Amino acid sequence: MIAELRRTSTTVIPAEVTSMKIWVFGDAAVMRSEHQPVHGKVLHVTRLFERHNHHWQIAFGQQTWAK
Repeated sequence: MIAELRRTSTTVIPAEVTSMKIWVFGDAAVMRSEHQPVHGKVLHVTRLFERHNHHWQIAFGQQTWAK
């Protein structure tokens, strides 16, 4: 994907984050956010993080377009 963006000189505009909440449970955390792209539907993002060797890493992630 990155090579194609470079080849076509396409600029990607990230969707605006309209809300975000994070719950921390010891060495695990859940993030829930909503993003509003310039065009299109709201994007719901859920990510599960775990702390491993003093660094937070994504263990699971899911993105869903709102209806």
